[in-house]
Amino acid sequence: MNINTLKSSLGAVGAALALASVPASAAVTFFPPITSFQDDDLEFHIDTNQNGLLDVGDRLRGILEIQETFGVFGGGPASILPHELTGIFDLMVVAKIATANPLLFNFFFAPSGALGAGVAVQLYLDASPELTIVPPNCANIAACEAAATDGALWAEVGFADADDEWNALNANDNIGTVAGGGSATVFGTVNFALSVLTNNTGQLILDQSLDCFPAGPFQCAGNGETQVSGSGNILGGLGLSNGYQIRSDFDFQLQTPEPGSLALIAVALLGLGGALRRKSA
Repeated sequence: MNINTLKSSLGAVGAALALASVPASAAVTFFPPITSFQDDDLEFHIDTNQNGLLDVGDRLRGILEIQETFGVFGGGPASILPHELTGIFDLMVVAKIATANPLLFNFFFAPSGALGAGVAVQLYLDASPELTIVPPNCANIAACEAAATDGALWAEVGFADADDEWNALNANDNIGTVAGGGSATVFGTVNFALSVLTNNTGQLILDQSLDCFPAGPFQCAGNGETQVSGSGNILGGLGLSNGYQIRSDFDFQLQTPEPGSLALIAVALLGLGGALRRKSA
């Protein structure tokens, strides 16, 4: 390693240390190495062929509210209140695959492009909460989306590499049936693996390994790693009167460095730098 390469490496580590050590807000508590985020969602169907069924080319657009975080290996839960962490998502069906049950299908989604190239979800941090999803306190879709996006952009996640995926397995394609189902009735299971496209979290987000086919829910077309992984259930929309048709309940995980791990890397590089300088003197 020459001195110029070392300087470049130290600069990168310094930037990573700064990002990892200064949280964007104490409102969002991380529990290294893996923090789980619990959210509730509302979504509606954009029916391109007007047949009432979820088909290729249709979109699902919705809002979400993250209520708390907790550590996968211990710690928490920690509430987001008195702040709020909310967001919006917009996805398009790119594949619909029949299952052994004629009423159920496996769906694969991609970002629709409505939120920007490759962006599936945008998350916003707000110091003055306005949105409640359970039960919903916004009267219509426009008001709900305004309340979900009026904070500071906290992160954007979406598709950036071959492992990024969003699927709904064994899901009912009849939106009327789902809309008429109870809030605890499960109409399919969702799994997603996404890349962080915009990171204003104040944390260094690390790659994490996925559970790949055939045993796991992901196809893993690349190296089997991604930055955001999550899962949850599609739930019935009975009782919704604000334009949304479907509820869902997801958890997702972010992996961040253990305290001190980046500092150890920096110390090692600094020591190497000193040795190289003495050697070149």
